[in-house]
Amino acid sequence: MQKSRSKFLILVCFLCLQLFSETQAQRTFSNLKRISNGRGTLFGNFGWNRAYYTEGDITFKSYGYDFSLKEGHFSDKQSKSFSDFLSVNTPNSPQYNLRLGYYFRNKMAFSLGVDHIKYIFDDGNTALLSGTINQGIDSIWAGEYNNQTVITNRTDFHLENRMNYISLGLMRTEKLFQARNKTFALCVSIGIGMGGVLSSTDFNFEKKYSKKAISMSGFQLNAQGSVRLEFFQNFFIQGELSGNSVYQNKLNTRKGDLTALSKQHFLYGQRAISVGFLIYFKPINGCDSCPVW
Repeated sequence: MQKSRSKFLILVCFLCLQLFSETQAQRTFSNLKRISNGRGTLFGNFGWNRAYYTEGDITFKSYGYDFSLKEGHFSDKQSKSFSDFLSVNTPNSPQYNLRLGYYFRNKMAFSLGVDHIKYIFDDGNTALLSGTINQGIDSIWAGEYNNQTVITNRTDFHLENRMNYISLGLMRTEKLFQARNKTFALCVSIGIGMGGVLSSTDFNFEKKYSKKAISMSGFQLNAQGSVRLEFFQNFFIQGELSGNSVYQNKLNTRKGDLTALSKQHFLYGQRAISVGFLIYFKPINGCDSCPVW
């Protein structure tokens, strides 16, 4: 009888310990904090942009010509229909931004991004022409020039570049406000980035219209600031402003002709709006710093 009681007490103690352990585990799990700018958080966003360009100089060089157009004006090229706006796979697709990032420490993240930007050398552009264009190359501009004013015409001269800026970035994010029930929060970020430029170019000159000349044309630097409104700790809407400096030293203008090149350098500003998500790989416990294994 005594042995039975002892076995029963041992069993009760064992069940109590199990129940206590499970309760503690549940409490620990419930205390895990998901911090959107904390170490271990993955984020991604997709959105649309507009760009605004400074005046720029462009040099064109190939067999029979070597000239530059100075003080030229550029404009971004936007889609005209709503169906084009929703698609990213058509020639008329909108200008878009795509970014994936990871907070490697609290408030600090690195990111990989692609900015798709389309710009044209404006029609009716008043620019300064310098250089040499051989006779027989172009019936309108043939000759030697030194800062002579010309007005471009789409029929005789046109440049359009679909530029893909593939960047690596570093950013810092500060949380300004979070609701007590954590349904929404407000964060601000600043960052810098750099990367290569992959271009697809349409060029009309010397009565030849070449389309989709692909080239790794140069590199770009940027700095940006953004405001992020988060919902339910998993989704966000973001507004962003950035300043960009692009150097394209080997922009191919003729498909299949590696000697037809353009050199460009200009600055542009960009505004973008995007939607995104947050995934927490390493939430932290109530001490706000200790990792949970």
